[in-house]
Amino acid sequence: MKKRRKLVSLVFTLTFALTALALIASSVSGSIFFDGFEEGLGNWTTEKGTATRSTAKAHSGTYSYIVNEDMDVIYRNFGTSYNKVAVIWFYDDVEIQ
Repeated sequence: MKKRRKLVSLVFTLTFALTALALIASSVSGSIFFDGFEEGLGNWTTEKGTATRSTAKAHSGTYSYIVNEDMDVIYRNFGTSYNKVAVIWFYDDVEIQ
């Protein structure tokens, strides 16, 4: 099960990274989108699983998104293409055996 969770975490990371390409740190001028999940999950669409916030591992603020099922997929549609830098903080505490 732990190896499978590691794979799911990797799939989530890649899915999250690919669908959040225009996520820019709030301190960068010209920021298109920033979400620390402080206002809930209303800016995201849930494709699989149950979108859930957590206070366990927040980079800044109080909340973060937690992968708590075998397959959790959320995405943000920006409606247009951007050539920007994506910044995503991902914590992985799965033990490899």
